Amino acid sequence: MPDPRVSARPHVNRAFIFRISFIAALGGAGTLYGPLVGAAILIPLQTATNTWFGGGGSGLTYILYGGIIVLIARFEPGGVFELWHHIIPQRWRSKLAA
Repeated sequence: MPDPRVSARPHVNRAFIFRISFIAALGGAGTLYGPLVGAAILIPLQTATNTWFGGGGSGLTYILYGGIIVLIARFEPGGVFELWHHIIPQRWRSKLAA
């Protein structure tokens, strides 16, 4: 009889996997610094939403995450890191040209 304390199936926290995937998608999965940018945005956002809505607001946090994913996928598939590269050089070019 197998030992009940040993599980052959690894225990995976689905919320953690979703959060890691979302960090990469938000920041830009194909870039080196994209996931770091995504983490710099997502972790404080998660802390703020859990503080504002309390412990029961975790479901609302995932609804907010879903809305952000839809916006990022629709308007900037490269993530926030790619959006940064599109916006900042244009502003610098306009300041240098003036």
